[in-house]
Amino acid sequence: MRIALIAAVAQNGIIGREGEMPWKLSGDLKNFKAITLGKPLVMGRRTYESIGHPLPGRFNIVLSKNENFIAKGVTVSNEIKYALKIAKEEAFKLEVEEIMVIGGSKIYQETMPLAHRLYITEIHNSFDGDVTFPKINPFEWKELSRRHVSSENTETCDYSFVIFDRVIT
Repeated sequence: MRIALIAAVAQNGIIGREGEMPWKLSGDLKNFKAITLGKPLVMGRRTYESIGHPLPGRFNIVLSKNENFIAKGVTVSNEIKYALKIAKEEAFKLEVEEIMVIGGSKIYQETMPLAHRLYITEIHNSFDGDVTFPKINPFEWKELSRRHVSSENTETCDYSFVIFDRVIT
């Protein structure tokens, strides 16, 4: 069972600003949906609240330190270890190979050492923000594929879809 992180990351490492993404890229949202559909998702409470609802067609697990936090249509966990266990069990039931970690920054930090794959949308621009993605160590990750997308009047800036796999040593 693979643990995969998925994120859109600006050149300066920014992934969010005040609970939102600082860019609008419809192609990135379509890519996110295509990769995550049918798979269990693990996310932090703030990421969940920024989305505003459970993502349809996916088993949603929300991490929160607040033991009283509840949200309709999601499973809540107070511990990353337990959330990943639930996600793996659900992936097995769904017969999918991956569980997806979709943010935020703290959840990415905690799960990066456990991850097998990264789906990164590299935004070819810098943005102001208050949330960052962990550095991708080139000695730990190898690039499997890269597809460039030009803004061509439909997007706010150019970006690339990049897939990394952990280097096995």
